[in-house]
Amino acid sequence: MIQSIFTAIGAGFAAGVLFSLPVKGTMAAFALSFFAPLPIMLASIGYGLNAGLIATAAGALLVGLFLHPLMAVVYLVSLAMPALGLGVLAAQEPANEQAPRFLRAQGEPGVLLAWIAALSFALSIATVSLAVSNYASIEQGIEAFSQQLAPMLKDALSSQDELPAGLTIDSLTTMVVRATPAVLAVWSVATLCINLWLAARVAQISGLLTRTWPDLPASLRMPKWMALALVATVGFLTREGEIRVVALVALAALGAAFSLQGLAVLHMLARRFQNGRVLLTATYFVNVILAPLPLIVMALIGVVDMFFPLARPAVVLPSPPNETEPS
Repeated sequence: MIQSIFTAIGAGFAAGVLFSLPVKGTMAAFALSFFAPLPIMLASIGYGLNAGLIATAAGALLVGLFLHPLMAVVYLVSLAMPALGLGVLAAQEPANEQAPRFLRAQGEPGVLLAWIAALSFALSIATVSLAVSNYASIEQGIEAFSQQLAPMLKDALSSQDELPAGLTIDSLTTMVVRATPAVLAVWSVATLCINLWLAARVAQISGLLTRTWPDLPASLRMPKWMALALVATVGFLTREGEIRVVALVALAALGAAFSLQGLAVLHMLARRFQNGRVLLTATYFVNVILAPLPLIVMALIGVVDMFFPLARPAVVLPSPPNETEPS
């Protein structure tokens, strides 16, 4: 008990330090801050809800003392609470009949991915709302930020000729500002997914993971209502103003989640080929080089897989912890 408390406090301090690193302004600091949710997720998965709460409180205290009390609130809302919730849900065994009914399916990889998409959408919208809180509307905020960004782009470009035909500095800055909330949503999905996988993997290796490790390529399928949410989001893109901005953020978060489901399908297909690892390596290389177009294709595969399961069963295939390597 005492050991888990001190471990949780240490995890919270680590998360607080990683969260605060961007104030250094260096690329290394920004890179390390990517793993800020990891300690809290690990404490929640390995030691349970109480340890996660202690880690959350310890990190908030550290941020509040060394940065600012308001930054402690930002830390809690944007990082600690999502990490705590996802860690607790990830530790749940989906087939555990002793768990509350609400939690029985929450540990399934597809349901966790749906939660991550929802959290990423909410966090991105909250960030946008805070950024434009001094303006009468989101559109006025976008215009103001575009005017502030335009001189920076003019300094970065030696001449207007460097831009593609038909594109001006003003139109480019507007495009960048409008795309930023959607990019934040995609980044949030990637951050939460990678850190949650790492936390669960470390817990498994350390013998702290109490649930079975699912076969991710076989079991990563989100609830079907996520596809309906995607269709509704596309419909809202025809609207103007704030609704369109919100719809773009939702589309980005859902698209990122469905692209991961599409990648899971490819992982399952690769198992059928002798050179499957080569196929996967080429797929990831193309996704990085030609992004975002390949990710759109992956998302479409994920949507199709939602209604017409492709090349894999629709059930979790567990393996005993600490024995079988995950895919």
